[in-house]
Amino acid sequence: ETIKAKDIHKRIRQHLDLNRKIVVFHNYNNSVIEHPFQFNINALLTADTQHLYRKLDYEIEQFSEEYPQYYNLDLSGLLNTRDAIVKHFPHARQYNGIVSKKLRSKFINDFNDDLSGTNILLVQIKAGKEGISLHDKKGFYQRTLINLGLPTAPTEAIQSEGRIYREGLKSNAIYEYITLQTNFERFAFGQKIAERSRTAENLSMGN
Repeated sequence: ETIKAKDIHKRIRQHLDLNRKIVVFHNYNNSVIEHPFQFNINALLTADTQHLYRKLDYEIEQFSEEYPQYYNLDLSGLLNTRDAIVKHFPHARQYNGIVSKKLRSKFINDFNDDLSGTNILLVQIKAGKEGISLHDKKGFYQRTLINLGLPTAPTEAIQSEGRIYREGLKSNAIYEYITLQTNFERFAFGQKIAERSRTAENLSMGN
């Protein structure tokens, strides 16, 4: 998610230039930035497994030699997801468990107010997948939903998409799921999510 967030400002800017309001869904409020292939041996071992230190150290060294493209992957400059976006768009509003309910309500009203100047809303999925309406009610600003997470739960995906696609919609709603083109994402989107979403939608339609 932090890798996606690093460059997503370019895509957000394209939508802003097309006179759209953007809802960015993310999973984590405080992402821990750790290199996935540069292993911390002390973090991996517990008091009961310290005797495996030399064996694990050897395996880590072997990994770095056998897969240098992963071990030396440059992930410098990564920020927490929210920080990465606010860095480029300081005026962006946030809807998550850290923000008070009163302020969250104000930010929703600001986003829905076409004269407020608030065109970007960062929404933590658990906090905002249901109960809020962010759709275009007047036809002035088309809505775009950008999801930085991987929607492994089909009902969660349908709920989040429903934030900008509701009764009274005045323009087409745009959904974009950002991926890194990993094999795992291809499998998840191409097979599991597509199949489960279709099933969940059929159930919701009573079919």
